[in-house]
Amino acid sequence: MNQTRRSTTVSARRLARKTTLMIAVIGLLVAACSATNPDASSTTSTTAPPDAGATTTTSGSEPVPENGPGVTDSDVKVAFIITDLERVQKALGLDVPEQGDLDAQIAAITDYVNATGGIGGRNMVSVVRPFDALLDSPTVEEELCNGITQDDQVFAVVMTGQFQDNARPCYASRKTVMLDTTYFPIDQDGYEELAPYLWSYHLTDYPTLMAGLITGLAFSGWFDGATLGILGADNPLSHKAYDDTIAPLLEELGIEVGAEQWVDSTDTATLQPGVDQAVLAFKDASVDHVVTIGGARIQPFFMQSGEFQNYHPTYALTSYDSPDFSINSYPESMLGAAGISMVPGWDIEEDQYPVPGNATEALCLDILAESGEVFAERKNARVGLLYCDAALLLQAAAANLTVALNAELLRDGIWGLGDTQPNASNYTTNYTQGSYTGAASYRVTAYNPDCACLELQSGPQPFMR
Repeated sequence: MNQTRRSTTVSARRLARKTTLMIAVIGLLVAACSATNPDASSTTSTTAPPDAGATTTTSGSEPVPENGPGVTDSDVKVAFIITDLERVQKALGLDVPEQGDLDAQIAAITDYVNATGGIGGRNMVSVVRPFDALLDSPTVEEELCNGITQDDQVFAVVMTGQFQDNARPCYASRKTVMLDTTYFPIDQDGYEELAPYLWSYHLTDYPTLMAGLITGLAFSGWFDGATLGILGADNPLSHKAYDDTIAPLLEELGIEVGAEQWVDSTDTATLQPGVDQAVLAFKDASVDHVVTIGGARIQPFFMQSGEFQNYHPTYALTSYDSPDFSINSYPESMLGAAGISMVPGWDIEEDQYPVPGNATEALCLDILAESGEVFAERKNARVGLLYCDAALLLQAAAANLTVALNAELLRDGIWGLGDTQPNASNYTTNYTQGSYTGAASYRVTAYNPDCACLELQSGPQPFMR
């Protein structure tokens, strides 16, 4: 890290950041007392996509907005990607909660939307596309994009499990709206480059998430007496999140970084030796607390390598770090772990956040029940809830778009929703102008070995954008 560059950046924003940090930490204390990247391209385009708000004009008439792809006066086509994890589970020994018949759940969601006005008065026509996660590669995801945008010609796609850099530019270049559920780190610049097509409706942008993590960990006392190691994916987004967000917050908290290790997470051929070296470096630096930046499977690989080398530091956690997998696979490494939760279906058990968490979750569970599903726990419905959120968001944002429907008009409709369209999948939701994410808050969590689970340590805390 260039210390001169960091100091200059920090000094220019010190007062504003300190004020924001203090407000956030105070909010956590009050709540605790009162509550129990993309640069690859598709074959079509290597540049940012054009706006979708084009108009047609007839002589003597007002301009009329054009419909987006997959939209007619009577119908709008929406694709739902179903990521098949069965072979991945067998290959890696994953324990993934059963999700039921997702095809039937999508059909039930479609029936509900069409029975309650459709999308901008149009009939929602759902297209289901299976995706084998074991075969994931840039080539496979480009083929999936081509099938959805060229063969199916849909207006929007609900994405699950798309981790390749070329996927999102491909959909955007075809003017296809993405409702993305994947834990794929993206910052505000990334969303703006693909605007108005890419939305992460149940998440927040990655630097904002990491600011929440640092603030939440400070509240919980996790940094007290720590020798901190930063373990990051060696890519521009992760470095930027560290330089611009994480390092300044740590400095304001008076927390020194004992060591940094940046790992090439392109594939397992580079990831495994990278984390092996990082373990050795952290052991030499006596690092006993680790914050991971960039997701990309780094933390589970690092835990595995650490256990092989008899190294068990304490970890910080977000959903991007696959905490449910680590709890099942490396319970000894989870001791002392703490972090933040955005999406309860992935992070915590029902005794921490009872079902339904809000009216939208109650509605979505009723809709999914029409498919014949009976869910034992929230985590068994977590994919269906995300599909339901996506469809309800499209319906709400397009409620007044009866003349035309395209990505630019939909964007304005989403921003107009504000906090009136809560998601079933997260704690609180707010769509603000200029932002392409929906999650408005997080909750602090800590690992409890007695239940082998994450427990909530705070009420909802607002993300500070």
